[in-house]
Amino acid sequence: MDLILSEEQTLLQQSAETLVARHAGPQHLRGRRSGGAGLDRDIWRQIADAGWLGILTPEDSGGLGLGMTELALVLEQAGQGLMLEPVAAAAVAAGAIAQGDQGAGGDLLAAMMSGERIVLPALQEDYGAAEPSQAETTATADGAGFRLSGVKSFIPAAAGADGFLVPAQGPQGMILCSVGAGDTGVKLTI
Repeated sequence: MDLILSEEQTLLQQSAETLVARHAGPQHLRGRRSGGAGLDRDIWRQIADAGWLGILTPEDSGGLGLGMTELALVLEQAGQGLMLEPVAAAAVAAGAIAQGDQGAGGDLLAAMMSGERIVLPALQEDYGAAEPSQAETTATADGAGFRLSGVKSFIPAAAGADGFLVPAQGPQGMILCSVGAGDTGVKLTI
């Protein structure tokens, strides 16, 4: 079955192809792998400027207000070009924050969508389940925030992230917590 793209979808696909051609490909991949560099912040900001991080975020929250088809068009180009940046994970994280309480997440969302901060979802538990509603990570009330206890695995590009969105079992059910990569008690094992 052929997918018939709208004019806007075709333009998005073409602009993604152009950006990926400039910043990806086998040579670029080899160079970054041998150099030991994490995420390239310059490329990340260009991805943000292109709006990719806001594809799933509503327009009233500063995003493009598009959907999975448009994200898939961008990811297809990124995959073909061997782009390392975790665009899908970051777009999903931004969309999740936009659906939550803007009072707490508005500044974080703005920083994510501008490319200033890289925040990725930490969904998978140690035992292998990636369904956030089955998280064994717990969140216990601690002053104005929560203290998290648990282990998350297989976070894409974790070493280059500024923070993570962590689903946890809270006092009244499932909650989504923003955790900084350098926060006390956070340990990354790569």
